[in-house]
Amino acid sequence: MAAKTQAPKELGRVLLVDDDPDMLALLSSLLEQEGFRVEMCQTLDQLKAKVLQFSYDCILLDLFLGQDSSVSALPFLAREAPFAKVIVMTAHGSIELAVEAMKLGASSFVSKTHDAHRITAELKQRMQARGEVQSVSYSQAFDELGLLGRSPQMQALFDDIMQIKDSDATVLIQGESGTGKELVARAIHRLSQRKGELFAALNCAAIPENLLESELFGHRKGAFTDAKADRKGIFESASDGTLFLDEIGDMPLTLQVKLLRVLQEKEITPLGATRAIPIQTRVITATHRDLEEEIGRGRFREDLFFRINVFTLFIPPLRERKGDIGLLANAFIDSFNARYQKTIRHLRPEVALRLEHYEWPGNVRELQNALERAVVLAKTDQLELEDILRQKVNKRTQSMQEGGGDTNLSLSYAEAKENFEKSFLLRILKVSKGSISEAARISGRYRSDIYRLMERYGIEADDFKN
Repeated sequence: MAAKTQAPKELGRVLLVDDDPDMLALLSSLLEQEGFRVEMCQTLDQLKAKVLQFSYDCILLDLFLGQDSSVSALPFLAREAPFAKVIVMTAHGSIELAVEAMKLGASSFVSKTHDAHRITAELKQRMQARGEVQSVSYSQAFDELGLLGRSPQMQALFDDIMQIKDSDATVLIQGESGTGKELVARAIHRLSQRKGELFAALNCAAIPENLLESELFGHRKGAFTDAKADRKGIFESASDGTLFLDEIGDMPLTLQVKLLRVLQEKEITPLGATRAIPIQTRVITATHRDLEEEIGRGRFREDLFFRINVFTLFIPPLRERKGDIGLLANAFIDSFNARYQKTIRHLRPEVALRLEHYEWPGNVRELQNALERAVVLAKTDQLELEDILRQKVNKRTQSMQEGGGDTNLSLSYAEAKENFEKSFLLRILKVSKGSISEAARISGRYRSDIYRLMERYGIEADDFKN
Protein backbone atom coordinates (compact mmCIF):
# COMPACT_ATOMS: atom_id res chain seq x y z
CA MET A 1 0.00 0.00 0.00
CA ALA A 2 1.44 3.37 -1.03
CA ALA A 3 2.42 5.77 1.73
CA LYS A 4 0.05 8.69 2.17
CA THR A 5 1.70 11.96 1.14
CA GLN A 6 1.23 14.89 3.49
CA ALA A 7 0.26 18.32 2.22
CA PRO A 8 3.14 20.80 2.54
CA LYS A 9 3.04 23.07 5.58
CA GLU A 10 1.64 26.51 4.68
CA LEU A 11 4.58 28.92 4.49
CA GLY A 12 2.55 32.09 4.18
CA ARG A 13 0.12 34.09 2.10
CA VAL A 14 1.56 35.48 -1.15
CA LEU A 15 0.12 38.06 -3.54
CA LEU A 16 1.44 37.76 -7.12
CA VAL A 17 1.22 40.96 -9.17
CA ASP A 18 2.09 40.61 -12.88
CA ASP A 19 0.42 41.64 -16.15
CA ASP A 20 1.58 38.41 -17.83
CA PRO A 21 -1.14 35.76 -17.22
CA ASP A 22 1.20 32.92 -18.23
CA MET A 23 3.81 34.02 -15.68
CA LEU A 24 1.09 34.33 -13.03
CA ALA A 25 -0.21 30.83 -13.72
CA LEU A 26 3.27 29.26 -13.63
CA LEU A 27 4.45 31.01 -10.46
CA SER A 28 1.14 30.35 -8.72
CA SER A 29 1.32 26.64 -9.47
CA LEU A 30 4.92 26.32 -8.27
CA LEU A 31 4.37 28.33 -5.09
CA GLU A 32 1.25 26.38 -4.14
CA GLN A 33 3.20 23.13 -4.57
CA GLU A 34 5.77 24.48 -2.07
CA GLY A 35 3.08 25.25 0.49
CA PHE A 36 2.24 28.93 -0.11
CA ARG A 37 -1.30 30.28 -0.21
CA VAL A 38 -1.42 32.33 -3.42
CA GLU A 39 -3.62 35.14 -4.75
CA MET A 40 -3.11 37.03 -8.02
CA CYS A 41 -3.83 40.38 -9.65
CA GLN A 42 -2.65 42.25 -12.77
CA THR A 43 -2.99 46.02 -12.12
CA LEU A 44 -1.94 48.57 -9.50
CA ASP A 45 -5.59 49.33 -8.65
CA GLN A 46 -6.26 45.64 -8.01
CA LEU A 47 -3.10 45.46 -5.90
CA LYS A 48 -4.16 48.37 -3.69
CA ALA A 49 -7.69 47.01 -3.27
CA LYS A 50 -6.42 43.60 -2.17
CA VAL A 51 -3.87 45.04 0.29
CA LEU A 52 -6.55 47.19 1.93
CA GLN A 53 -8.81 44.15 2.31
CA PHE A 54 -6.41 41.32 3.20
CA SER A 55 -3.04 40.80 4.89
CA TYR A 56 -0.13 39.12 3.09
CA ASP A 57 3.20 37.72 4.20
CA CYS A 58 4.81 38.44 0.85
CA ILE A 59 4.00 40.50 -2.26
CA LEU A 60 5.84 39.41 -5.41
CA LEU A 61 5.56 42.50 -7.61
CA ASP A 62 6.43 42.90 -11.29
CA LEU A 63 8.18 46.26 -11.63
CA PHE A 64 6.45 47.01 -14.92
CA LEU A 65 2.68 46.48 -15.31
CA GLY A 66 1.95 47.43 -18.90
CA GLN A 67 2.87 51.10 -19.21
CA ASP A 68 2.86 51.65 -15.43
CA SER A 69 5.86 51.43 -13.12
CA SER A 70 5.12 49.66 -9.84
CA VAL A 71 7.66 51.86 -8.04
CA SER A 72 4.83 54.33 -7.40
CA ALA A 73 3.01 51.68 -5.33
CA LEU A 74 5.93 51.00 -2.96
CA PRO A 75 5.24 53.90 -0.52
CA PHE A 76 1.61 52.73 -0.35
CA LEU A 77 2.73 49.18 0.44
CA ALA A 78 5.20 50.39 3.08
CA ARG A 79 2.36 52.26 4.79
CA GLU A 80 -0.52 49.78 4.43
CA ALA A 81 1.39 46.47 4.58
CA PRO A 82 4.47 47.24 6.68
CA PHE A 83 5.14 43.61 7.63
CA ALA A 84 4.70 42.12 4.18
CA LYS A 85 7.94 41.22 2.44
CA VAL A 86 7.82 43.05 -0.92
CA ILE A 87 9.97 41.42 -3.60
CA VAL A 88 10.10 43.23 -6.94
CA MET A 89 10.72 41.47 -10.25
CA THR A 90 12.02 42.99 -13.48
CA ALA A 91 13.08 41.58 -16.81
CA HIS A 92 15.64 44.36 -17.18
CA GLY A 93 17.85 43.65 -14.19
CA SER A 94 18.63 47.35 -13.75
CA ILE A 95 20.78 48.21 -10.72
CA GLU A 96 19.36 51.75 -10.71
CA LEU A 97 15.78 50.47 -10.50
CA ALA A 98 16.76 48.02 -7.79
CA VAL A 99 18.29 50.78 -5.66
CA GLU A 100 15.25 53.04 -6.14
CA ALA A 101 12.86 50.22 -5.24
CA MET A 102 14.81 49.37 -2.07
CA LYS A 103 14.78 53.02 -0.97
CA LEU A 104 11.00 53.09 -1.34
CA GLY A 105 10.41 50.05 0.84
CA ALA A 106 11.06 46.91 -1.24
CA SER A 107 12.58 44.08 0.79
CA SER A 108 14.55 42.51 -2.05
CA PHE A 109 14.90 42.22 -5.81
CA VAL A 110 14.85 39.32 -8.30
CA SER A 111 15.35 39.21 -12.03
CA LYS A 112 12.69 37.69 -14.29
CA THR A 113 15.51 36.41 -16.50
CA HIS A 114 15.72 33.63 -13.88
CA ASP A 115 13.30 30.78 -14.47
CA ALA A 116 10.18 30.47 -12.35
CA HIS A 117 11.60 27.50 -10.39
CA ARG A 118 14.56 29.60 -9.23
CA ILE A 119 12.33 32.51 -8.23
CA THR A 120 10.13 30.10 -6.25
CA ALA A 121 13.15 28.55 -4.49
CA GLU A 122 14.53 32.00 -3.54
CA LEU A 123 11.14 33.11 -2.22
CA LYS A 124 10.79 29.94 -0.10
CA GLN A 125 14.26 30.41 1.39
CA ARG A 126 13.66 34.07 2.24
CA MET A 127 10.21 33.48 3.73
CA GLN A 128 11.41 30.62 5.92
CA ALA A 129 14.22 32.80 7.31
CA ARG A 130 11.77 35.65 7.85
CA GLY A 131 9.36 33.39 9.75
CA GLU A 132 12.08 32.21 12.14
CA VAL A 133 13.11 35.78 12.99
CA GLN A 134 9.53 37.08 13.33
CA SER A 135 8.34 34.34 15.64
CA VAL A 136 11.00 35.30 18.19
CA SER A 137 10.63 39.09 17.90
CA TYR A 138 6.82 38.96 17.91
CA SER A 139 6.74 36.84 21.07
CA GLN A 140 9.09 39.21 22.90
CA ALA A 141 7.09 42.28 21.86
CA PHE A 142 3.76 40.82 22.94
CA ASP A 143 5.17 39.40 26.18
CA GLU A 144 6.00 42.98 27.17
CA LEU A 145 2.41 44.01 26.40
CA GLY A 146 0.98 41.24 28.58
CA LEU A 147 -0.19 39.05 25.68
CA LEU A 148 1.42 35.67 26.31
CA GLY A 149 1.22 32.74 23.94
CA ARG A 150 3.39 30.35 21.97
CA SER A 151 0.52 28.37 20.43
CA PRO A 152 -0.05 28.58 16.66
CA GLN A 153 -3.38 30.32 17.31
CA MET A 154 -1.75 33.12 19.28
CA GLN A 155 1.15 33.47 16.87
CA ALA A 156 -1.38 33.91 14.05
CA LEU A 157 -3.16 36.56 16.15
CA PHE A 158 0.14 38.38 16.72
CA ASP A 159 0.84 38.36 12.98
CA ASP A 160 -2.59 39.88 12.29
CA ILE A 161 -2.09 42.60 14.91
CA MET A 162 1.28 43.59 13.45
CA GLN A 163 -0.28 43.73 9.99
CA ILE A 164 -3.12 46.10 10.91
CA LYS A 165 -1.65 48.15 13.76
CA ASP A 166 -0.96 51.30 11.71
CA SER A 167 -4.11 51.22 9.61
CA ASP A 168 -6.88 53.65 10.59
CA ALA A 169 -9.56 51.14 9.54
CA THR A 170 -11.96 49.87 12.20
CA VAL A 171 -11.19 46.58 13.94
CA LEU A 172 -13.70 44.12 15.39
CA ILE A 173 -12.31 41.84 18.11
CA GLN A 174 -14.37 38.73 18.76
CA GLY A 175 -13.94 36.22 21.54
CA GLU A 176 -15.53 34.81 24.67
CA SER A 177 -15.56 36.75 27.92
CA GLY A 178 -12.24 36.55 29.71
CA THR A 179 -10.08 35.98 26.62
CA GLY A 180 -8.45 39.42 26.78
CA LYS A 181 -10.20 41.57 24.17
CA GLU A 182 -9.27 44.87 25.82
CA LEU A 183 -5.67 43.68 26.20
CA VAL A 184 -5.55 43.07 22.45
CA ALA A 185 -7.05 46.51 21.76
CA ARG A 186 -4.42 48.15 23.99
CA ALA A 187 -1.67 46.18 22.24
CA ILE A 188 -2.83 47.46 18.84
CA HIS A 189 -2.73 51.03 20.17
CA ARG A 190 0.67 50.73 21.87
CA LEU A 191 2.24 49.23 18.74
CA SER A 192 0.70 51.82 16.42
CA GLN A 193 1.78 55.28 15.35
CA ARG A 194 -0.85 56.65 17.75
CA LYS A 195 0.86 55.18 20.83
CA GLY A 196 1.67 58.65 22.20
CA GLU A 197 -2.00 59.67 22.14
CA LEU A 198 -4.96 58.74 24.36
CA PHE A 199 -6.34 55.21 24.53
CA ALA A 200 -9.92 55.36 25.82
CA ALA A 201 -12.16 52.39 26.62
CA LEU A 202 -15.93 52.35 27.09
CA ASN A 203 -18.12 49.36 27.93
CA CYS A 204 -21.38 49.83 26.04
CA ALA A 205 -23.20 47.36 28.29
CA ALA A 206 -22.21 49.07 31.55
CA ILE A 207 -23.70 52.53 30.94
CA PRO A 208 -27.46 53.26 30.89
CA GLU A 209 -28.83 54.19 27.48
CA ASN A 210 -29.78 57.73 28.52
CA LEU A 211 -26.16 58.45 29.54
CA LEU A 212 -24.33 56.54 26.82
CA GLU A 213 -24.94 59.11 24.07
CA SER A 214 -23.49 61.89 26.21
CA GLU A 215 -20.48 59.72 27.11
CA LEU A 216 -19.80 59.04 23.43
CA PHE A 217 -20.46 62.42 21.83
CA GLY A 218 -20.44 64.95 24.69
CA HIS A 219 -22.94 67.69 25.43
CA ARG A 220 -23.35 71.43 25.66
CA LYS A 221 -24.42 73.31 28.76
CA GLY A 222 -28.19 73.14 29.18
CA ALA A 223 -28.66 70.23 26.78
CA PHE A 224 -30.51 68.40 29.57
CA THR A 225 -31.36 68.94 33.25
CA ASP A 226 -27.97 67.98 34.74
CA ALA A 227 -25.83 69.52 31.97
CA LYS A 228 -24.28 72.29 34.09
CA ALA A 229 -21.34 72.87 31.71
CA ASP A 230 -19.98 71.83 28.31
CA ARG A 231 -18.44 68.35 28.35
CA LYS A 232 -16.34 66.60 25.74
CA GLY A 233 -17.39 63.15 24.71
CA ILE A 234 -15.00 60.24 24.53
CA PHE A 235 -14.83 60.43 20.71
CA GLU A 236 -13.57 64.01 20.83
CA SER A 237 -11.16 63.36 23.72
CA ALA A 238 -9.55 60.48 21.80
CA SER A 239 -9.63 62.18 18.40
CA ASP A 240 -5.91 61.63 17.75
CA GLY A 241 -5.82 58.34 19.60
CA THR A 242 -7.79 55.12 19.85
CA LEU A 243 -11.31 54.46 21.17
CA PHE A 244 -12.16 50.94 22.28
CA LEU A 245 -15.90 50.22 22.39
CA ASP A 246 -16.32 47.00 24.34
CA GLU A 247 -19.51 44.89 24.16
CA ILE A 248 -20.76 46.83 21.14
CA GLY A 249 -23.32 44.07 20.64
CA ASP A 250 -25.19 45.51 23.65
CA MET A 251 -25.44 49.04 22.20
CA PRO A 252 -29.09 50.19 21.82
CA LEU A 253 -30.36 50.38 18.22
CA THR A 254 -31.01 54.13 18.46
CA LEU A 255 -27.34 54.76 19.22
CA GLN A 256 -26.18 52.29 16.58
CA VAL A 257 -27.65 54.62 13.95
CA LYS A 258 -25.72 57.60 15.35
CA LEU A 259 -22.48 55.61 15.67
CA LEU A 260 -22.77 54.53 12.03
CA ARG A 261 -23.04 58.16 10.94
CA VAL A 262 -20.00 59.12 13.03
CA LEU A 263 -17.90 56.36 11.44
CA GLN A 264 -19.04 57.34 7.95
CA GLU A 265 -18.76 61.12 8.26
CA LYS A 266 -15.79 61.31 10.66
CA GLU A 267 -17.58 63.95 12.74
CA ILE A 268 -19.66 64.13 15.90
CA THR A 269 -22.40 66.47 17.09
CA PRO A 270 -22.58 66.86 20.90
CA LEU A 271 -26.01 66.91 22.53
CA GLY A 272 -27.37 70.46 22.36
CA ALA A 273 -24.81 71.58 19.74
CA THR A 274 -25.64 72.97 16.31
CA ARG A 275 -22.25 72.34 14.68
CA ALA A 276 -20.50 69.09 13.94
CA ILE A 277 -16.92 68.55 15.15
CA PRO A 278 -14.46 66.69 12.87
CA ILE A 279 -12.62 63.76 14.48
CA GLN A 280 -9.81 61.37 13.51
CA THR A 281 -10.46 58.74 16.19
CA ARG A 282 -9.43 55.18 15.40
CA VAL A 283 -12.21 52.86 16.55
CA ILE A 284 -11.71 49.31 17.81
CA THR A 285 -14.80 47.37 18.87
CA ALA A 286 -15.30 44.06 20.66
CA THR A 287 -18.10 41.69 21.54
CA HIS A 288 -18.68 38.20 22.87
CA ARG A 289 -21.93 38.00 20.89
CA ASP A 290 -22.42 36.51 17.43
CA LEU A 291 -23.28 39.75 15.62
CA GLU A 292 -24.57 38.00 12.50
CA GLU A 293 -27.02 36.13 14.72
CA GLU A 294 -27.95 39.40 16.43
CA ILE A 295 -28.61 40.94 12.99
CA GLY A 296 -30.96 38.08 12.18
CA ARG A 297 -32.88 38.76 15.40
CA GLY A 298 -33.12 42.48 14.66
CA ARG A 299 -30.86 43.48 17.57
CA PHE A 300 -27.92 44.79 15.57
CA ARG A 301 -27.79 46.86 12.38
CA GLU A 302 -26.31 45.12 9.37
CA ASP A 303 -24.87 48.35 7.93
CA LEU A 304 -23.05 49.08 11.21
CA PHE A 305 -21.70 45.52 11.26
CA PHE A 306 -20.13 46.00 7.83
CA ARG A 307 -18.67 49.35 8.92
CA ILE A 308 -16.96 48.03 12.08
CA ASN A 309 -15.96 44.72 10.51
CA VAL A 310 -13.22 45.98 8.17
CA PHE A 311 -10.65 43.88 10.04
CA THR A 312 -11.69 41.04 12.34
CA LEU A 313 -9.49 39.51 15.03
CA PHE A 314 -10.65 36.34 16.78
CA ILE A 315 -9.15 35.54 20.18
CA PRO A 316 -9.23 31.79 20.78
CA PRO A 317 -10.67 30.52 24.07
CA LEU A 318 -8.19 28.98 26.50
CA ARG A 319 -9.49 25.47 25.82
CA GLU A 320 -8.27 25.82 22.21
CA ARG A 321 -4.75 26.89 23.23
CA LYS A 322 -4.12 24.56 26.16
CA GLY A 323 -0.39 24.50 25.48
CA ASP A 324 -0.25 28.12 26.72
CA ILE A 325 -1.78 27.36 30.13
CA GLY A 326 1.51 26.51 31.84
CA LEU A 327 3.18 29.62 30.41
CA LEU A 328 0.31 31.84 31.58
CA ALA A 329 0.12 30.22 35.01
CA ASN A 330 3.83 30.74 35.72
CA ALA A 331 3.65 34.35 34.53
CA PHE A 332 0.74 34.98 36.90
CA ILE A 333 2.67 33.35 39.76
CA ASP A 334 5.61 35.72 39.13
CA SER A 335 3.26 38.71 39.08
CA PHE A 336 1.46 37.76 42.29
CA ASN A 337 4.74 36.91 44.03
CA ALA A 338 5.83 40.51 43.44
CA ARG A 339 2.46 41.93 44.53
CA TYR A 340 2.09 39.89 47.73
CA GLN A 341 5.78 39.45 48.64
CA LYS A 342 5.63 35.68 48.13
CA THR A 343 8.21 33.21 46.84
CA ILE A 344 5.99 30.62 45.15
CA ARG A 345 7.89 28.47 42.65
CA HIS A 346 6.75 27.75 39.11
CA LEU A 347 4.34 24.85 38.65
CA ARG A 348 5.72 21.36 38.39
CA PRO A 349 5.17 19.97 34.84
CA GLU A 350 2.66 17.38 36.03
CA VAL A 351 0.55 20.08 37.74
CA ALA A 352 0.60 22.28 34.63
CA LEU A 353 -0.38 19.28 32.53
CA ARG A 354 -3.35 18.52 34.78
CA LEU A 355 -4.49 22.15 34.57
CA GLU A 356 -4.77 21.66 30.82
CA HIS A 357 -7.54 19.11 31.36
CA TYR A 358 -9.81 21.70 32.96
CA GLU A 359 -12.00 23.56 30.42
CA TRP A 360 -11.59 27.08 31.97
CA PRO A 361 -15.03 28.44 30.98
CA GLY A 362 -13.91 31.86 32.25
CA ASN A 363 -10.79 31.68 30.05
CA VAL A 364 -7.63 33.61 30.97
CA ARG A 365 -9.46 35.74 33.53
CA GLU A 366 -10.59 32.63 35.42
CA LEU A 367 -7.07 31.17 35.34
CA GLN A 368 -5.64 34.44 36.63
CA ASN A 369 -8.16 34.65 39.48
CA ALA A 370 -7.53 31.02 40.47
CA LEU A 371 -3.76 31.60 40.60
CA GLU A 372 -4.10 34.81 42.62
CA ARG A 373 -6.27 33.06 45.21
CA ALA A 374 -3.86 30.12 45.36
CA VAL A 375 -0.80 32.36 45.81
CA VAL A 376 -2.45 34.41 48.57
CA LEU A 377 -3.55 31.31 50.51
CA ALA A 378 -0.42 29.21 49.85
CA LYS A 379 1.20 27.71 52.95
CA THR A 380 4.26 26.34 51.12
CA ASP A 381 6.34 27.52 48.19
CA GLN A 382 4.89 24.92 45.81
CA LEU A 383 1.31 24.93 44.49
CA GLU A 384 -0.60 21.72 43.95
CA LEU A 385 -3.60 21.22 41.71
CA GLU A 386 -5.93 21.23 44.71
CA ASP A 387 -4.62 24.66 45.76
CA ILE A 388 -5.48 26.17 42.38
CA LEU A 389 -8.86 24.50 41.89
CA ARG A 390 -9.86 24.48 45.56
CA GLN A 391 -12.84 26.79 45.06
CA LYS A 392 -14.07 24.73 42.11
CA VAL A 393 -13.93 21.55 44.17
CA ASN A 394 -15.63 23.18 47.17
CA LYS A 395 -18.48 24.53 45.02
CA ARG A 396 -19.02 21.17 43.40
CA THR A 397 -19.06 19.39 46.79
CA GLN A 398 -21.49 21.95 48.23
CA SER A 399 -23.79 21.60 45.23
CA MET A 400 -23.85 17.81 45.53
CA GLN A 401 -24.48 17.99 49.30
CA GLU A 402 -27.42 20.31 48.68
CA GLY A 403 -28.85 17.85 46.17
CA GLY A 404 -28.02 20.01 43.19
CA GLY A 405 -25.98 17.35 41.44
CA ASP A 406 -22.78 18.05 39.59
CA THR A 407 -22.11 21.64 38.56
CA ASN A 408 -22.73 22.22 34.85
CA LEU A 409 -19.61 23.87 33.44
CA SER A 410 -20.51 23.18 29.83
CA LEU A 411 -22.03 26.64 29.39
CA SER A 412 -19.84 29.53 28.33
CA TYR A 413 -19.82 32.67 30.48
CA ALA A 414 -21.91 34.46 27.84
CA GLU A 415 -24.55 31.69 27.80
CA ALA A 416 -24.70 31.58 31.61
CA LYS A 417 -25.09 35.36 31.73
CA GLU A 418 -27.97 35.28 29.25
CA ASN A 419 -29.70 32.50 31.20
CA PHE A 420 -29.43 34.53 34.41
CA GLU A 421 -30.63 37.76 32.75
CA LYS A 422 -33.72 36.10 31.30
CA SER A 423 -34.55 34.24 34.53
CA PHE A 424 -34.11 37.40 36.62
CA LEU A 425 -36.23 39.45 34.21
CA LEU A 426 -39.06 36.90 34.35
CA ARG A 427 -39.00 36.94 38.16
CA ILE A 428 -39.14 40.71 38.58
CA LEU A 429 -41.87 41.08 35.94
CA LYS A 430 -43.90 38.43 37.77
CA VAL A 431 -43.45 40.21 41.10
CA SER A 432 -44.24 43.63 39.59
CA LYS A 433 -47.21 42.19 37.62
CA GLY A 434 -45.84 43.62 34.39
CA SER A 435 -45.21 47.15 35.67
CA ILE A 436 -42.00 48.40 34.04
CA SER A 437 -41.56 51.20 36.59
CA GLU A 438 -41.89 48.76 39.47
CA ALA A 439 -39.54 46.25 37.80
CA ALA A 440 -36.96 49.02 37.36
CA ARG A 441 -37.33 50.03 41.03
CA ILE A 442 -36.97 46.45 42.28
CA SER A 443 -33.90 45.74 40.18
CA GLY A 444 -32.25 49.12 40.67
CA ARG A 445 -32.04 49.62 36.89
CA TYR A 446 -33.38 52.20 34.46
CA ARG A 447 -36.69 51.63 32.67
CA SER A 448 -34.79 51.65 29.36
CA ASP A 449 -32.68 48.72 30.64
CA ILE A 450 -35.83 46.70 31.36
CA TYR A 451 -37.28 47.49 27.93
CA ARG A 452 -33.98 46.55 26.26
CA LEU A 453 -33.86 43.17 28.05
CA MET A 454 -37.51 42.48 27.23
CA GLU A 455 -36.82 43.17 23.55
CA ARG A 456 -33.70 40.98 23.61
CA TYR A 457 -35.50 37.95 25.05
CA GLY A 458 -38.86 38.46 23.34
CA ILE A 459 -40.79 38.99 26.59
CA GLU A 460 -44.04 41.00 26.75
CA ALA A 461 -45.10 42.89 29.91
CA ASP A 462 -48.77 42.21 29.17
CA ASP A 463 -48.21 38.51 29.84
CA PHE A 464 -47.70 39.32 33.55
CA LYS A 465 -50.48 41.84 34.17
CA ASN A 466 -53.10 39.23 35.03
